[in-house]
Amino acid sequence: MMGSITFPFRLSRKRAVSGVLVAMAAVISAKLLTSVGGEELSRETIHAAAEKARKGDTQPILQLQSQMLTQSKTFRPPSAMRREFEAMLKDPNTDVQVLGACGLNALKSRESMDALVEYITEVNLRQMEASNKRAQPPVGETGDSQRNRLKAATIAIMTLGEIGDDSVIPLLESLRNLDCLSGEFGGGAAQQALSRLGVAGVKSLSNIRPGDAYGENGMKAHAAIRSIRDARQIPALIATTNDDNVHVGIRMAAVGALAEMKSADVFPFLGSVIQDDSYPVGVRMEAARGVSGYKDRAAENLLLHAIETTTGSLRAACVATLARCDARRYIPQGLRFVIDNTNPLSEREQVALWLPISHADALTSDVQQLLDECLQASTSEDKPADEIRISAWRIIFGMLDKEPVLEVRDVQTARFYLRDHVKGKARKMRLPYDQEKAWIDNKLQTLVTQWQEI
Repeated sequence: MMGSITFPFRLSRKRAVSGVLVAMAAVISAKLLTSVGGEELSRETIHAAAEKARKGDTQPILQLQSQMLTQSKTFRPPSAMRREFEAMLKDPNTDVQVLGACGLNALKSRESMDALVEYITEVNLRQMEASNKRAQPPVGETGDSQRNRLKAATIAIMTLGEIGDDSVIPLLESLRNLDCLSGEFGGGAAQQALSRLGVAGVKSLSNIRPGDAYGENGMKAHAAIRSIRDARQIPALIATTNDDNVHVGIRMAAVGALAEMKSADVFPFLGSVIQDDSYPVGVRMEAARGVSGYKDRAAENLLLHAIETTTGSLRAACVATLARCDARRYIPQGLRFVIDNTNPLSEREQVALWLPISHADALTSDVQQLLDECLQASTSEDKPADEIRISAWRIIFGMLDKEPVLEVRDVQTARFYLRDHVKGKARKMRLPYDQEKAWIDNKLQTLVTQWQEI
């Protein structure tokens, strides 16, 4: 087995997108590519299910479709059936069309690309989208048959991505803005397929107009990139992270995907992103949150070093993220950071909001005492630090079911943030609406009091 790739701690972008990418791709291919084998379906079983579907009995074919999609690594059809699956795409019965798409998805043969592209084109997804918006299927077609054809086309699109030939990128690009391809495939079928087509596919997926970054197309691209778990895509994700021309949200998604893989080959790169101030703060924060998944001393040392050398939201993210590495050790430290009014107020507020105090085993007696101190947190001018106090109150209420009195400067804002928590308790009482509203208002008046400057 080849050795692991290591990066210089402060990896430069140009180096990451040149020789390192080529070397990494070779190592990952040698280390992580595995063959797909397992139990073969018989030709007889497949054709029997198709014939029953043509006669109206769809249960066998639906079960077969599900098995092919969910157990593709251990449950596959004979490779010699490729042409028969291609023929199924032209079958008048739309359940059989879906079975054909499932079979080709299981085989993932480059020789099937033309048949898949032809099916996607003939289905006419744009016309299908228009009929969906009218809530009326085309003439001569039922809702079930349209849903089947959409399912078959979606599987065909995903299969093109899994085959890995980037010649289909223009077709996939043309399908990115279709709402009918949303749904069970998360980031959208076209986006998911592009995310599997190496550097070229991810680069294409990353090309979104600034105005679309937080629209539906941008969010689908973000979700597709964030969902990448194929280690062969590490070079593409590094290239995306390093590309200044890519929207910061997409770069954050790429870093998040890298971190989720928890590969030892990626860890040094995440460290270099945290330390390199030429990256946007959001990207560096995503890298800092990502290293917590490694849960080892190296990750802790990296974050501790970043706390000493960074400021602002990045430092706050590192303080909060340490608690994900070791809750018992670092949650108390994070709370002490929050209480200390010599630290910048904005950082203290963010740490109070981000600390992962969501499990009962994190609420030691020391932590409970520190939370009580957070209820009295003050600014450097010895005035109430309202946001910190509110965050502490919500943790105490949610985890300990206690209702301490909250003294703040801005009573109206505090009551706004506490309202949903109090409302949840009121709902359990099953009061009439008017009584419930009055109970909540009275409760908030009792819980939140006005701070009086002496």
